[in-house]
This record gives sequence, structure tokens and C-alpha cells, in this order.
Amino acid sequence: NVRLAAADATDDEALDRFIATVGPCDHAVVSIAGGAHIGPFAGFGDTEFDRTIDGKLRPYVHASRAALSVLRPGGSLTLVTGMSARRAWDRLPEPARRALFDGAAARTPLGRVATPADVARAVHALARASFVTGVVVPCDGGAHLP
Repeated sequence: NVRLAAADATDDEALDRFIATVGPCDHAVVSIAGGAHIGPFAGFGDTEFDRTIDGKLRPYVHASRAALSVLRPGGSLTLVTGMSARRAWDRLPEPARRALFDGAAARTPLGRVATPADVARAVHALARASFVTGVVVPCDGGAHLP
């Protein structure tokens, strides 16, 4: 019994309205898209830092806090991020982006990048593993392996 929905986690009122429609739940998944500076650390000035805090970190905190308000006792909260959380990827035009993904796929033991279904299966497994807590689980086809 899975329900998918989206809300603007940068808008407190929209987030409150969304949470009011959710009701009690056993598992919540928070995934925030956009809002972060992507690129080399050398170009990460105060403006980019503020944009990342306001567009990525603060929404994760707000959405997680809101999700906790509807979780049943023993429920789980899963935060999902992308590979850019571990590696800085510049925003690229589509041909360069495709080449980047093809290159990333070639470097993984599984020979491909993750699909949404791959990530959903990992989240489902974590939701069922009630004694797993506070861990980072890479769903990257082995790209993190030496």
C-alpha cells in the first residue's frame, strides 16, 4: 500500500497542507530535487552556500520533521539523495550529460546507472529491516567500490 505524492518542501504552508492529507503512516521517504550548488568546491562561495542551505538542506530538515509528525511508532524515515551528494557534477547539456551517464555506467560493476525501480527496491528493503537505522546505503551498482 504505497502512496506517491509531491510537495514543495521550501514552502512551509504547502508542506503543512500536504502532511495534513497524509495521515498516520508506517514509512516515509523524503527526496529533495534541485536547490543545491553543483560544481567544483573552488566555485562554492557564500551565495552558493546560502542557496544550497535554503534549497536543499533546510527542505530536507523541514520535510523530515513534518514526516516524523505522521509516522506511527516503530515507523521509518528514509532520505534519498543522488550521486551528486557525493560527487560534484556540473550542469551539462544533454549530449554531455548522456556521455557522463554512459561513462558512469561503464565504471560500475553492474554496467549501468540506477533506475527508479532500483532505488525503490532499496528503500523497500530498508523499510522492512526494522533494526537497520542511521546508515548510508549506496544504491550505485558498486560504483563506490575500490
